[in-house]
Amino acid sequence: MATADLSDTSPTRRPSPPTVNGHNGRADIDQQVSRIASELASRVDELAHAVASAVRAEVAFYKSTGVVTNDELLTSSTENLRFALKCLETAAGFDTSSAVATGSKRAAAGVPLPAVMDAYRIASHHLWDAVVQIATTPPGVTRDVLIQATTRIWHIQDAYTDAMTSAYRQQITQQVLEDEAERAALTEALLDGRTLTNYTVWEVAQLLRLPISGPYVVVAATCPTVGKQALPGITAKLRDADIFSAWRLLPDIQIGIAHVSTESKRDEVVELLERHATTRVGVSPPFNDLTDTAQALRYARVALNTRNSRTGGGVTVFEDSLLAVAAVSAPEVTHKVAALILCQFDHLPSAEKGVLFETFRSWVANKGSVANAAAQLFCHPNTVRNRLHRIEARTGRSLAVPDQLAELCLAFEIRQNVQEP
Repeated sequence: MATADLSDTSPTRRPSPPTVNGHNGRADIDQQVSRIASELASRVDELAHAVASAVRAEVAFYKSTGVVTNDELLTSSTENLRFALKCLETAAGFDTSSAVATGSKRAAAGVPLPAVMDAYRIASHHLWDAVVQIATTPPGVTRDVLIQATTRIWHIQDAYTDAMTSAYRQQITQQVLEDEAERAALTEALLDGRTLTNYTVWEVAQLLRLPISGPYVVVAATCPTVGKQALPGITAKLRDADIFSAWRLLPDIQIGIAHVSTESKRDEVVELLERHATTRVGVSPPFNDLTDTAQALRYARVALNTRNSRTGGGVTVFEDSLLAVAAVSAPEVTHKVAALILCQFDHLPSAEKGVLFETFRSWVANKGSVANAAAQLFCHPNTVRNRLHRIEARTGRSLAVPDQLAELCLAFEIRQNVQEP
């Protein structure tokens, strides 16, 4: 570590050795420490230059970036040393205002806290080296004076470091709150489809910490209660999987935009949602332009309102559940479709109708396999065939005719999504 050469060839008044017995001895020690501080105060500019140079040379962050300019670093070093020497001279309560200012400024500039603490350590060492140099230059001072001066320096360092780190963290907290408020507002604007006249798409992506180009998906999750997150901690969980996202909490729904660079990343998002979701969740189809977020939200909301017959879970992916999506997209029309196709079952007892409907859904879920449907329903395959024939007879539609089968599938999806038996 570089040490400032603070020697002065001109004659300088040096403190004389103190008497260390009793009150007078302690007073003499304090007086000589004050004289040392006063002498260093007259050289504060020289010492500040040495500290600033050492910080720039020895601390990796300051060495590799120009976030803090040379002038700013020198000014900060000068102010902090001037206040520290005043505290050393008077032994009064520490004035840490300069440390508070430094902590706030460095946090605002994005300087890592360890780098700022390293700078403070270097400044303290330079100050101590300067004191030692004075103490060991004839006529010098006693051991007791040096110990007292050293004790004050480390107390000053502790007080200044505590004040700086406290101010730094307070500033960071404030910035996080402000950043989150801005990100939430931008996310909401995207989801609402509002024109962001003051920002380009690139700027919006930067502020939301999202990659500039897609694909993205929108996730919509029902809140368990008003204002309570449906997916607490989801941002960090996705980030652990190397997936960037931005979220907005509304009274009844939590909505997010997630960047899914590949199909496997999208599958990771869905799997993570299925593991952590306790309420219904809808996922939009992928889209590439952030300006299409509002449209994607509409698709996510439609998926949210469907029942996922493919997986049976609470997460519905729009393009994986197109029949279910169609079933809820135009309620007045789809309800009429279901009524026309399934009205022949209305007079049946509820239990009998429920068995027929469950059999058809099981057959569809098992991709038309009678054997697998029978195993799932714990009955004989002929029983499944008989029930399917009854459905064909009552509806007048054949399972072997594609368009008629599609109508039946749609009708049953509609009934399932409106929670009818």
